Formats: sequence, C-alpha cells, structure tokens
Amino acid sequence: MSKRGLDLQASTVTIRTRATGLLARFAHDLEITAEGFEGSVQIDGDRWVTDLQFPVRRLRTIGSLRDGRVDFSAISASDLAEIERKIRDEVLRGPEVTVHVEGAGPSRGQLRVTAPEGEQQVSVLLSLSERPDGGQLVNGKVELSLRKLGVPAIKGPLGAFKVSDEIEVEFKFALAAAGEAAD
Repeated sequence: MSKRGLDLQASTVTIRTRATGLLARFAHDLEITAEGFEGSVQIDGDRWVTDLQFPVRRLRTIGSLRDGRVDFSAISASDLAEIERKIRDEVLRGPEVTVHVEGAGPSRGQLRVTAPEGEQQVSVLLSLSERPDGGQLVNGKVELSLRKLGVPAIKGPLGAFKVSDEIEVEFKFALAAAGEAAD
C-alpha cells in the first residue's frame, strides 16, 4: 500500500444537529466543525483505507442553522463556549473520536466511527473530483446515531426540546497529488 498525503488545511468536517420537540423552534439547530484533526490515507490499487483522529476539545460550534444557512450571530460567545464545554464534558466525555474507512473503488466505503463510549458502522457514498494541483477532493455525507455512539439523550430545560438522535456529518477531504507526502 502507498501512502497519500491529506491536505488538512483544505479538508473540512461539518456536523449538524437538529432540535426536536414541542418547543424546538426556540432551540438552536447547530453547525459544528472539527478542527485540528489528523489522518492518513493508504491506497493499494482500487482498495484504500483512511484513518482519522478528531480531538473532542477541537470541536467548534460555528453558529445556529436557520433555513439551511448558518447564522453566526444567533448565539452569544458565552453560549457558544458553554455548548462546547457540554460537548466535551457531558456529551462525548473523552479525548477523541476516531474514524476508520475502507473501500474498494472511488465511490463507496464502510465507515466505522468510534467515540469514547460507543461505536457505529455505516456505508458511505463518496464523490471524487480532481483538484487543480493534481490532487483529488473526496466528498461525502453520512447520518450517525448519537445513541449508537454512546451519547445520552440531550434535552433542554424541563424536556421542552431535545437534540435529534440523528446527526448529519458532511466531509470534504483534499488528497495531495500521488507521490506527495502527508501534512
């Protein structure tokens, strides 16, 4: 297997949560980004393996989702900090989340997400496009279950709303041109 570089500066992982329940319209649907992650890609012909590590302390709440767009000003700085503290200390309760993906061909893979208190495996569809620098961009989207990842139900005051068990994870990974070293 040969190792392909992963351009971490040009790669993104975005997590979206949704509030449900009687008073969900008063809660925030959130967009969260993963910063400071590391990873590697190994390729052998059509077969490939990707391993990624996401530090929980580097998950950043970007803003509130409104009509499919991020509202960067809807949540105060102190509330953003409190949301991130809760993600770190109450929701994920551990140092990192790891992702292992294996595939045979460019358009499909088996993804395994391991959180501090649970694990989930799902199939993922991928799209591949060429980058101007000779590398490739891999795009995908997957829905994960918080419950399967060992995350307890997240509820608002007096149970007025809760965070949906299903979260959406969208990713864009920039692979360096063949033969370029990893970052």
